[in-house]
Amino acid sequence: MEQEHHSQIEIGLSSRLSLKESIDNLADESFPHIYRVPKELREGNEQYYTPTTISIGPLHAASDNPSLTAEAKLKKRALKFFLSNVREEVTLDGLIDLLKGIEGEARKCYNAEEIKVEYSSSDAFVEMMLLDGCFILALIAIEVIITKRENPVFMGRARRPLLYRIQQDLLLLENQLPFFVLEALYKVLCEANQPFDLIQYAVRFFRGILPAQRFDFRMQMEKEKPKHLLELVLFALFPLPPQNDHHAIKIYSHKDFPKNMSELALYGIKIKSNNRGDSLVDVKFRNGVLEIPTLVTVESTTSLFKNLLALEQCQNQKRSSFTSYLFFMDALVDTDKDIDLLLQAGVLKTWLNDKQALVSLLSGLSTNLLFSKQDMVAFEDIFAGLKDYCSSHELRACLMRNYYASRWDILNSILIFIFTITQTVFAIVSYNPRK
Repeated sequence: MEQEHHSQIEIGLSSRLSLKESIDNLADESFPHIYRVPKELREGNEQYYTPTTISIGPLHAASDNPSLTAEAKLKKRALKFFLSNVREEVTLDGLIDLLKGIEGEARKCYNAEEIKVEYSSSDAFVEMMLLDGCFILALIAIEVIITKRENPVFMGRARRPLLYRIQQDLLLLENQLPFFVLEALYKVLCEANQPFDLIQYAVRFFRGILPAQRFDFRMQMEKEKPKHLLELVLFALFPLPPQNDHHAIKIYSHKDFPKNMSELALYGIKIKSNNRGDSLVDVKFRNGVLEIPTLVTVESTTSLFKNLLALEQCQNQKRSSFTSYLFFMDALVDTDKDIDLLLQAGVLKTWLNDKQALVSLLSGLSTNLLFSKQDMVAFEDIFAGLKDYCSSHELRACLMRNYYASRWDILNSILIFIFTITQTVFAIVSYNPRK
């Protein structure tokens, strides 16, 4: 009996040590930069996170999706393009050796459990990096640097429609390659020692599908290097604001300031496009004028915004400039009327004919998100300025509301009077007494 009791104690101690070891391992575990979108965001939205034309990285494979079966030929054409146009000392074996040297670092960028079984071996993983990296760099080189009329990678395919679909796929969170892999290949294949050139070329490559007209992100890139192409676009569109003293500002969410564009107009606030803005977060409010950089929406904007949101929401670090932008636009847009005001002011330009789709884009994405102080850091000065302005113009807003209400009352009275007279006239005219 005593021996059995002693055995139970040993098992208990063994379990405790095993649990402690597993907890210690979790503490040392680094959060991956490229990962599957969590089910909380993915559920019901799979089409926004899954590649349809080209898969990049080890989280998706052509065997999973019949629409990706043609990608192998495109990637091999890209590799052939580079090997045919680089100096003689650059060889296939040399590129493979280069990537084998950074394979371990690249694997750390992914969750090992999420890597497809096709890429579990070292050779398969390195081949994936080589083909995917050369494919991306070939597109950038052909479309931006060389600007050839014919793209040898797309031979026999409709170039513009195919390029548009590939650009969308390259900005999916689950469809990324570590940026340092692209830099390593770029330095060898393009004989470049300035990685910032690659950043500039990459942003120019995506310009046609990005929702902004201007970019000035040198300061952001000097502070923080992008981990992949999607984060590069995040930095370009929504750079972090300068650090301010946030303790004096009491407004952190539009719940404290629930005024859309139609309501702000009652207070005398005007809206105009900020054509000089360096990014989409470069919003200014001065002397009753709200200046917002122009947002250009196309068919792919919803997919881009959903992936940027997934990236920012799941990051381990405190960064929420895009989330702040969503909350800001959500505060301004409630109905089609608010969309009309943005369109008239040139703040919003769109190729979409469905206004309700624009309402969903600008206000629907933040529906299930919870506010925090950090989430409003990029626009807290703007909200505070709007709140102060509205507080000092309450009388005007009240008069405007009464004016519109009384105007509708008068109009309703006039219409009722006209309808009554019309009905009476018709009754008299149609009256036919029996003879």
